[in-house]
Amino acid sequence: MKQIMNYGKVTLLPDADLQYFSNDDGSVICRGIPVSCRFHGRRTFSEQLSVAINPKGLIEHVSMGVGQQLATEIALDHADWAEESRKNLVNFLEDYRTAYALKDADYLERVFDDNAVIVVGRRNLQQASNLNDGYWINNERVILTRYTKAEFIKNLRRVLAGKEYVNLHFSNSRIIKPRMDKEIYSIEVKQDYYSSNYGDTGYLTLVMDLSDKKNPVIHVRTWQEEPDPNFGVISVFDF
Repeated sequence: MKQIMNYGKVTLLPDADLQYFSNDDGSVICRGIPVSCRFHGRRTFSEQLSVAINPKGLIEHVSMGVGQQLATEIALDHADWAEESRKNLVNFLEDYRTAYALKDADYLERVFDDNAVIVVGRRNLQQASNLNDGYWINNERVILTRYTKAEFIKNLRRVLAGKEYVNLHFSNSRIIKPRMDKEIYSIEVKQDYYSSNYGDTGYLTLVMDLSDKKNPVIHVRTWQEEPDPNFGVISVFDF
């Protein structure tokens, strides 16, 4: 709670449209608490916080919501999935956003599998020796670079340490459950990345195992600047 309230200068906003979700253990999640987070240079982000309240009425966890549109897509567009599965998926994405906002590289290191596949596709970069692959967009070569978990986390810690703030926005989602008997999900989203000294827009794919809701595991993370004109966004079916 304290870390969230120190995310810039936080101001509680009026006109809250709160939603409450009960869990089997008696806890409740309240979503949609509107706040404004302001940083130096007058950069302001509007957020909707999600608060987990335990059966004793105490706040147990606070995270940054994924936005009403994405939460609604998960809840309504996948009604054939178990309600608990949909809740876990929203919770995971909220925690993922929050980890970047709070620059919590320790959390991200925990959730990535030690053998996770981590691929970044960028234009006109020197081809990495550990992944000889790529494609073309508008006559420009896009090189796919694969990182180990250790390489990715080391670079992530360095990048996060040099920023006043980081903020991720998700939109245009496509969520796939390859097997109905497994709690494995692939989510593809358009990601807008904002920070104090850099910003970009790209397409993020995460393949994760939510069998243990308290210990989610990311098996695949890919990012590309634009969808490929032939195969689109890299998906779970490309691995």
